[in-house]
Amino acid sequence: MSNIIELLRSDVNYYQGIGKEYLSNSDIGTLIDNPQNFHKPIEKTQALLEGSYFHTAMLEPLKIKDIVVSELSSRTSKEYKSTYTDRVLLRKECDAIDECVQKMKSNFHFYSTIYEDGNLFEEPNVMDIGLPWKGKADIITSTHVIDLKTTSSPLKSFRNKAYMYNYDSQAWIYEQLFSKPLIFYVINKKDFTLGIFEPSGAMLASGEDKVHKAMDIYRKYYGDNPTESVKDHYVYETI
Repeated sequence: MSNIIELLRSDVNYYQGIGKEYLSNSDIGTLIDNPQNFHKPIEKTQALLEGSYFHTAMLEPLKIKDIVVSELSSRTSKEYKSTYTDRVLLRKECDAIDECVQKMKSNFHFYSTIYEDGNLFEEPNVMDIGLPWKGKADIITSTHVIDLKTTSSPLKSFRNKAYMYNYDSQAWIYEQLFSKPLIFYVINKKDFTLGIFEPSGAMLASGEDKVHKAMDIYRKYYGDNPTESVKDHYVYETI
């Protein structure tokens, strides 16, 4: 087990190598919404790139130099299109994210909690929860797992967004993996407001339901003894 954990510290192994032997929270939405897309490459969206940059700047700043950043002002230019085959961040976008980083660090409670002595950053773990699951905690403190989030929406909408983006299942999975409750530290990228959101019992129950639903779908189409072909998948709900 310890050897697997060490291997999963590498992003390459976590996302592409041995990590593919495990389910993760990012698979929840795919399995429930459209299991035909399971294990297909994930598109590098703007939100994904910005979130990754933010996490790196907050927790692993020495790795910032490894992130590809364009000094061009626009993605519509011929130079950009001829230089980059995949979407990359623009320097001005990184500058805006850097401002988010400084705003979060400038808050005493956020800074002291995130960077408390003894905390672990980017810590992976695996566990059999009916099927093999993996997760990588942003921050593990003596009492909680802290997950950093950025949002472009007002913080008052974070609760609804959390269910939409499957943060409920993430909270439940991580509590199983790390034996500590997960809490979300959030910053709004537009007005830099900060929020701390603690999952309720109802949210965790919703997350657990999603996990079991996703595992049922996985077993049906991709398990050791699949009972149906994924090409025949369709959605059936009572509304």
